Amino acid sequence: MLLKGKVVTALLFGGSRAKRRVVADKGETVVVCAEEEYQLALREGREPSGIGFPRVDIVDAGDTKPMRKGPSAEDHRDEPKSRAGD
Repeated sequence: MLLKGKVVTALLFGGSRAKRRVVADKGETVVVCAEEEYQLALREGREPSGIGFPRVDIVDAGDTKPMRKGPSAEDHRDEPKSRAGD
């Protein structure tokens, strides 16, 4: 279980990474937001707005491995694309 406010690294589409703050851990999905949104929400006394990432695409800030084993977007980038009728 990731605690609200923890800094994690999210694996983005295309293989890049971005530091994000945890808003909520919903099991297979982790809701995260940018640091700016997190700080603004704290100042305004509201919940941060975030976006859900698959748990397999969340990496602990001090770790290089996914929090949970499973397929991610990076795992399939070298696979050939199937064509209709194959």
